[in-house]
Amino acid sequence: MQLGDTTWQTTAPVVRCRVSQCAIHDLPNEYYGSCGITLFRGQQCMIDGCEIFNLPYVGIYVEFSLGVYYTVPDGQTQGTQLLRNHISNLMWGMGDGAGIYGNGPNDGMCCAGNAIHDIPRGVSSNSRHALYWDSGTRGRTDVDTLIFRAGDNVLHEHDTQGRNRLYRTVSDSTTILYNQVGQNVGLAGNDLIDLPVLTASPETLLAQWGAGLDAQHRYLLDL
Repeated sequence: MQLGDTTWQTTAPVVRCRVSQCAIHDLPNEYYGSCGITLFRGQQCMIDGCEIFNLPYVGIYVEFSLGVYYTVPDGQTQGTQLLRNHISNLMWGMGDGAGIYGNGPNDGMCCAGNAIHDIPRGVSSNSRHALYWDSGTRGRTDVDTLIFRAGDNVLHEHDTQGRNRLYRTVSDSTTILYNQVGQNVGLAGNDLIDLPVLTASPETLLAQWGAGLDAQHRYLLDL
């Protein structure tokens, strides 16, 4: 599913669009670079309660415009919310991606209460992750995320512009927390706090996640 267009100079932004409680799964091998949901130039959009699984590449991909990461005019991407999505069994076709992958600034973007799991490990530039703050990412918050068996890293950071936050994220001991071990100076300007390792089995926590969090984030934008 694609929302918006890559030719931002000639097309309008996607404003206050909602994708809710969709099941997106089992894309064929021939489309190995396909994402479950792609959002270009979104403003005050919401993707919530979706089941996204068995995909060759990324679960949810958010970007201003294809190839435009650092010179984005202020206010062009803002306020998008990715809430309580269940994303699993990804990137068996292509790497260098994540369950939730962002490129460029997304000021005020909130990814809350998502569960991401069962992503294979990759090698070198073909690595695979749960969360990805890629080129120019700015103003993104990831909170209350459940992550297990999730590829190479809980978080992969590359050349961000700061003001990103990762907190109250629970992960298992099989998934490394950050990329660039010993070189995490790239995380300067971003906040990473309260990141516990699982104290119960992933399956138990996933069942709890699915059973009782429906009202947890109702203070966020109500479309």
